[in-house]
Amino acid sequence: MPWGLTLQAVLHDAGTYDPSAKTGGLNGSLRYELNRVENKQLGAVIKQVEAAKAKIDASPLSTAPISFSDTLALAGLVGFAQVVWRVCDPGADVWSLATASQAQSAAVFKDNLCGRGKDGACEQLYQAYGNKPPNCRLGRLDSSSADAEGLIPTPGASASEYKVRDAHALPA
Repeated sequence: MPWGLTLQAVLHDAGTYDPSAKTGGLNGSLRYELNRVENKQLGAVIKQVEAAKAKIDASPLSTAPISFSDTLALAGLVGFAQVVWRVCDPGADVWSLATASQAQSAAVFKDNLCGRGKDGACEQLYQAYGNKPPNCRLGRLDSSSADAEGLIPTPGASASEYKVRDAHALPA
């Protein structure tokens, strides 16, 4: 899965949150927004997330279907781990790390981080970022339609357009 595009997909889906109306957010609506200029390059990611969802739903370990939005959130978490762990260990098997227990993931992350031999910075970094791998809250409900347009800046947007978008996304 192209991790940069996966993270972009998560941000574009989550970035539609409107705090005043309490609408949008990471709700899977991105599936219905692929015709928008800011999302056109994300179709392949959506297909891969849909395939992952089907695989999770078909697993004998699955007790209930997972929502598309939860699957996208998990893909973003794994994508973030991919970026971080690839910096620490370019040969890391991130899929295995992502599915390992939290304690195992923390130990592997610390070993990779500290194995780089960074003059005592390892322990400080690990205490700040490495001792609690992120958990992914599940239970999101999927949207059945697109979120409002114009909430995600288009490619080539100016810094002021991003400032307007950020002002919109923050609670008043």
